[in-house]
Amino acid sequence: MQCNPGSQSGVSAAATADWSRDGRDRMKADEEDEAFRAAVRRTAYFLWEQDGRPQGRQEALYLRALDMHRRARTYDGWLEDRPAGD
Repeated sequence: MQCNPGSQSGVSAAATADWSRDGRDRMKADEEDEAFRAAVRRTAYFLWEQDGRPQGRQEALYLRALDMHRRARTYDGWLEDRPAGD
């Protein structure tokens, strides 16, 4: 797969429109987290393989993987922030 996800500069405005300010702060932290980026690249590669290795879809698959990981991280943070017993 000819994909250099590390060179991605960001996500479209539509993809981030529903994120809270706190969520945007987390996304900035995500971009600095090498382990997070590596996980996104692995997922993007997996999606590429699952889709039959299509040519010219690297960016779309990377953005899909990035969205999946950001949503998972946001949800995990939400679970951690909930009061005990909920």
